[in-house]
Amino acid sequence: MHIIHTNKYSILVNILSVGISRKLIKTIITCTSKNPCPGNFTRIAHTCYHFSERQYNWKSAMSMCKSLGGNLLEFENKDEQIDVLTYLIGDKYLRGYDYWTGGLNPGLLWIWANSARPVVPKDSTRPEDQISGSGRCLRLTPNAATKVYTYSGAECSNRHRYVCKHEENATEKALTRIHKALKDGSQQPKPSSVFGSSPLIAATCPTYM
Repeated sequence: MHIIHTNKYSILVNILSVGISRKLIKTIITCTSKNPCPGNFTRIAHTCYHFSERQYNWKSAMSMCKSLGGNLLEFENKDEQIDVLTYLIGDKYLRGYDYWTGGLNPGLLWIWANSARPVVPKDSTRPEDQISGSGRCLRLTPNAATKVYTYSGAECSNRHRYVCKHEENATEKALTRIHKALKDGSQQPKPSSVFGSSPLIAATCPTYM
């Protein structure tokens, strides 16, 4: 039996030649979502975010974020984007400000600086995915007329608030991706593609120290 340690809980793993069960993934994701966020971070769905109150240029915002154990905001998918923007709009103390994200345009394409993934999904025609402005650093900007947030390029030397996304460990990221695939009805992923040759078949909920 192997024990994989993550933050404040352990996942007990038996090494047997069977596939990953849906029940296992659901159990682990449920446990993860109940784990408290670090100080100054707020949980939205399965992830923890920090919304700054002070303003910094993009480079300083990135440094501040890393010192908190995270990276400037990068959206993994449309659902996460909707969750965060809905929270931002709904909080009277946060809405109305510009916020730096981890988006960067080094030349021809907007990418997320930490992962190097494209900011805008291929062939997307959604209004919220369109990027205005001519600067090389990406911010979230409120639209006074529509009361929604959109992407906007800005000079990296500008000073804005920022959104920091707490960096999950590799185990949590992999399990979240598997959970999403199973939820979408995709083919069940092979354990070896995530955790080498050691399949998962059992897990326990958090044990706080």
